[in-house]
Amino acid sequence: MKIHRKYFEFSLFLIVVLSITIFAYSKMFEDQSSKTVNASIEKKTTSTNPEIKESSLIIETATATQEEQMISIDLKIKNKNESAQVLKPELFSLISNTTVLSPKETSDIPKQIPAQTEVEFKLIFDVKNMEGTVPIKLGFQAIGSSEPQQFYPLGTINIKRSVSTRPTSSKPNSTTTKSPQKKPNTEITLHSQSIGPIQVLVPDGWIKSPHEGGDFGGFQFMNPKDKNQQMLVVYSACAGCGYPKADSSQKPDPVSLIPETPLDSFVFNNGLAAGYSYKVNGKPYTGNGVVRMKRLKGYAFVEIMLPDSKKTTAAKILNSFKFNGVH
Repeated sequence: MKIHRKYFEFSLFLIVVLSITIFAYSKMFEDQSSKTVNASIEKKTTSTNPEIKESSLIIETATATQEEQMISIDLKIKNKNESAQVLKPELFSLISNTTVLSPKETSDIPKQIPAQTEVEFKLIFDVKNMEGTVPIKLGFQAIGSSEPQQFYPLGTINIKRSVSTRPTSSKPNSTTTKSPQKKPNTEITLHSQSIGPIQVLVPDGWIKSPHEGGDFGGFQFMNPKDKNQQMLVVYSACAGCGYPKADSSQKPDPVSLIPETPLDSFVFNNGLAAGYSYKVNGKPYTGNGVVRMKRLKGYAFVEIMLPDSKKTTAAKILNSFKFNGVH
């Protein structure tokens, strides 16, 4: 009888120990499962809310003109940022229902847009592969985004026949038309000029005067009708300038060569050039400039001060600037 009782007590002890062990393992498994589910939910939540980066460049207007197998688009883009922005041909595309076209190399695309400035230029597309009546739109891909974020409808084109944009009169007996009143021509025309190792577009009719110093030389140009409109072209043979401790084996620093205190600046051309904007006390216009370096051959810079209405001309001048044959 005592033996049976001992077996009973031992069996009861084993049942209690086994129950406690099963309960502990089940609790641990439940906690681990809860952590895994929570981590999965947290990961899913964060991945479904990516940060979207908007562009600082906005299309203001876009007007398409058809010339046989070509479409030209007169475009105005505004840079609403506080610093100059770089433009690239691959940011633009002409889109139909079945075709996406890139602009031709003959398109007049500026390399940069100064801060807080509107710039006008022309895009040219070859549409010979399109047929019939086609709705088109301009696609603009924002910098830093993989998908176009702006689309500008351009209407419908007919590839097989030219589109007439001349309005016709509904009055059969109308014989008199008023000639539009001519406005004074304030456009700035440009011509190419070589100044030492520099090639650049300069305004026609502006007064040219020497601008020289200890190790630099160049010329200043001034609009005789507005003395606040000025351009400066300078080059220097200082081979060590723009390098730390004048050592040309070091990394170049073109920003250090900017002759003004810049409002903003950015480096491009593999670190050998910098674009910038600046303000001169007593002058009503904000200036823009580009400085370029060439290893062991010195540096050069071009600056232009024009009113905001002429910023397209300023960008065209700066984009034409070559130093020792290099843009």
